Amino acid sequence: MWSRRSATAIEIAEVVGESTANCFRHLRQLAEHGFVEEEFDGLRAWSTRRRTDPPR
Repeated sequence: MWSRRSATAIEIAEVVGESTANCFRHLRQLAEHGFVEEEFDGLRAWSTRRRTDPPR
């Protein structure tokens, strides 16, 4: 995910060898704390937040 702009939970699960559900749950937790944000462009993708972005 860090070498690309965004990735889906499915793509991340394949890379780290975990279930999609487990990755999705962790991505939601990271989003709650401002480390990633969810993108809606037809697919549910996640991207890292830039350090200059203010927390939500």
